[in-house]
Amino acid sequence: MLNLQKSTYGSVKPYTRHSASCPFASDKQHNNCKCPKWIYVRTDDGKRERYSLNTPSWAEAQRIASSKLRGMDPEIAAARAVNEQAKSDLVTIGAAWQMWLDRTERKFGKWGVYPQYKTLGNHFERWAVEQGIDHIQEIKPIHLERWCSSHDWTRLASRSQRWGILRSAFAYWAMLKLLKENPILAIKADPPPKDHVQGPYTEEQVTALMASVKDTIPASIDVREKRVYVERLTIYLSLLLNVGCDLVDGLLHEPERITDEKVGNRVISVYRYKRKKTGVDAVIPLRADVVAIIRSVPVSPQCDATMPFRSRATENPDDDVHLWSRRIVRVLNAAGVTEVVLPGRDARGKPRTKKANAKMLRHTFAVRQLQNGQRPEEVARMLGHVDATMVRLHYAPWVKELQDAHIQRVIGEWGD
Repeated sequence: MLNLQKSTYGSVKPYTRHSASCPFASDKQHNNCKCPKWIYVRTDDGKRERYSLNTPSWAEAQRIASSKLRGMDPEIAAARAVNEQAKSDLVTIGAAWQMWLDRTERKFGKWGVYPQYKTLGNHFERWAVEQGIDHIQEIKPIHLERWCSSHDWTRLASRSQRWGILRSAFAYWAMLKLLKENPILAIKADPPPKDHVQGPYTEEQVTALMASVKDTIPASIDVREKRVYVERLTIYLSLLLNVGCDLVDGLLHEPERITDEKVGNRVISVYRYKRKKTGVDAVIPLRADVVAIIRSVPVSPQCDATMPFRSRATENPDDDVHLWSRRIVRVLNAAGVTEVVLPGRDARGKPRTKKANAKMLRHTFAVRQLQNGQRPEEVARMLGHVDATMVRLHYAPWVKELQDAHIQRVIGEWGD
C-alpha cells in the first residue's frame, strides 16, 4: 500500500482527494497536484479516522503524517501534552499588565494611582519588546537586574516608588500562579534617597497665591462661571490647604463630608472622606472659620451643589484634576511662586529646591500640622496614610520643634 507509514502503535497514510476538474483525478497515486491532501489514521487499538490536512502540498502532508505517527508513541505523546499545556499557560506581557490594571481599577477606580500604573505599564511593555520577551513567564532575574541598571530605568522619576509598584505587580502574578518563581524577589531595590522630603510653601508664598487668584480668570470661560471663578478657586485652594487632600479628593468634595460632632463638652466640625489613592479613611477636625469657607462654595453652571467642584461634563475625575491643576499652575505663575526650598544642601553645597506644583498644598498642610504640635500618627490619620512612615520621612525634617522635643526628652532623663 503506497504512502503507508507504520509503527508499533499504528499506521498513517496521507493521500490526495482529487477534484473533478483535476487532470489526474483517475490516478489515485498521483499527489503532485494542487488538490487537497488528507490523512487516514489507524491506531493499534483499532480506532480509525480521516481528516483534511488543510494543505495542497504533498511534502507538507508527508511531514504531518510522520509527526502524527511519532506522536502515537506514548512517551512522545506525553511530552507533547506537557509542552502544549505549558504553551497554553503562557501570558503575554500586555495581558499580564492589563490584569494588574483591572485589579487596580476594582480597588481604586480609574483615578488616583491608576494613571501612574498605566504609565509604568507602557514602559514595561516597551522594555519587554526591546528584550524580545513575549510572555511574563520568560522574565528572569537577570533581565530585571539589567533593566533597573539601564538608562531607560534610571531616567524615570520616583524610581523607588515605581520599583515598589513593579514588585507588587509580580507578587500579584505569583499569587495567581502565573509564575513558578517570582523573578523580582532576587533583585534588591534601590533605597529611597535619605534626604528626600516634600516641600511646603512658606506663609508668604501662600499669601501671594491667594492674592493672585483674581489675576488668573480665563477670558474664554462662560460669563456665569466668570462671576464665581475667583471665589470658587479661592475656596478650592483653602480646602487643599486646610484639609490636606489630594486634588482628586478635593474635586470629589461634598458638603456632607463635614459633620458636627460632640467631643467632650464641645461641638467640633469634622471632615471625613476615604482617600482614593489608598482607600484609607481620613479624619480632619476643622476650625469654625475654615468650615464657613468650604461650606459656601458657589455653584457654577457646569456643577451640582452636591459636588460643587466636579464637572457634570466629564466622566473621569482625572479630566477635572488636569483642569484644576492647570488653574493652580496659573496662580503659581501669577504669584511668582516658582519653587520651594528644601532642607539641607546638594552635592555642590547649594540650597536644595523643588519646582512648585499643586501637590505642595497638601505638603503645606502636613508640615503646618506638625509645626502646631500634632504627632506624626495624627497627621498620618488626617492625610489618609496607612501609617506614619511617610510623614516621618517626608515632612518631619521640616519641623525643628520635633527635634527640640526629642532633645528635651533625652536630657530630661539626665537629672541634675
